[in-house]
Amino acid sequence: GESAPAATPGGAGAARAPGGPATAETGGPGEAPEQGAPGEGMESRRQREIMAAAVSGVLLILLKQARSAAPEQLSSLAQLLVDLRGALVVLKFLNQDLSGAMGPSTAPPVLSSLKDASAAGFETPPSWLACATFRLLGVLYILCKDTPERVRKYLVHYKAPFILKRLHRIENDQMQRLVLKLLKKQVRYLPRKWKQANMKAISAIYSLVPMAPLE
Repeated sequence: GESAPAATPGGAGAARAPGGPATAETGGPGEAPEQGAPGEGMESRRQREIMAAAVSGVLLILLKQARSAAPEQLSSLAQLLVDLRGALVVLKFLNQDLSGAMGPSTAPPVLSSLKDASAAGFETPPSWLACATFRLLGVLYILCKDTPERVRKYLVHYKAPFILKRLHRIENDQMQRLVLKLLKKQVRYLPRKWKQANMKAISAIYSLVPMAPLE
């Protein structure tokens, strides 16, 4: 009888060894979008930073407005935020690696009209993460400024000095001043061992932060 015709390479009858490389037939068009994952992660992170900056800005404005209006309004609003664990949320946000907060933002501007701002001679605005950090430090200071109980219950109890000490390493005068003002409220409640190990920070507090006559 006649012999069967030999299969040509690449033809429909070509055999494929088990475990061999997949041919173009097995690769679907749905595998390409995986390359966009890093960009999506950057955009998601930027959205979180914008949200944190916006919420912290609203809280800081409300607290300052209440302080200028009447002491009762500030006391009521601050107590409401504390009851809702606002101080703990702020500490949780600050307890992360914020060493790059002062650096230039790598994310492109949302509005196309801002893309050429640096070329036109305008100063680069601070990053959203830097805005959120500054504002949350201000919120935390207002919440605990005149309430020793909150200083002990939230700042000292939840190890805020260690968080603030890490923030104090960031080379920014405004941030370091805010950190020192918060540390100043806690020094009297901290153990002697912490004071002996952080004499440099304590010296900076007394040299850079204004003191009341009784202090």
